[in-house]
Amino acid sequence: MSTIEHRGGQAPSVPSDRPAWQLPAVRAVPAVVVGVAVTFLQSHDALVGLAAFALLSLATGAALVALRGCVPASVRRFPLVAGSAGLVAGVAAAALAIAAPSGTALKVVVAAWALVAGVAEGWAWWSSRATSGPRARRIAADWRFVAAFTLVAAVVFAALPAHDVVLVGLVGAYAIIVGVFHGIAAFSARAEPREASA
Repeated sequence: MSTIEHRGGQAPSVPSDRPAWQLPAVRAVPAVVVGVAVTFLQSHDALVGLAAFALLSLATGAALVALRGCVPASVRRFPLVAGSAGLVAGVAAAALAIAAPSGTALKVVVAAWALVAGVAEGWAWWSSRATSGPRARRIAADWRFVAAFTLVAAVVFAALPAHDVVLVGLVGAYAIIVGVFHGIAAFSARAEPREASA
């Protein structure tokens, strides 16, 4: 289990309740599935993009909320906020896919979600940046990368015109990159205890 301790006179955080590798592992699965599906689908219209994003954000949001015990108690607001944002965005994307699929709807819902999720994950990294152990530092570094990449996605989706093919392709690219990163992070976090005991 991971323990993140704060320096500078701050109180140490409570250890996480579950193995740290479980959360990135579960986050990796829907991201890779969605990314691969979008890559191989011939149709890249707004309906496909909204449906793909709905699946990604709902699965990721549910994982964050359900596995918040993998996160140290001092930053447990991160999975609650980011997970709730994912669930809300997923429901909105699914509703828009049914009622009014459009490139504008896709870019707005993705940009709004990415802003909230990126800020929440960035806050978790910032709050945990002063850590005592290499494993805790690795976990915080993982949050930093995903936060930065998600915030970049927010800016890109907000700035680009509502072109269905481009936006759907970006949803797939984001999912693949984040999914692979989470998979590597989960493997590394799980392997570290074995290396330490060897």
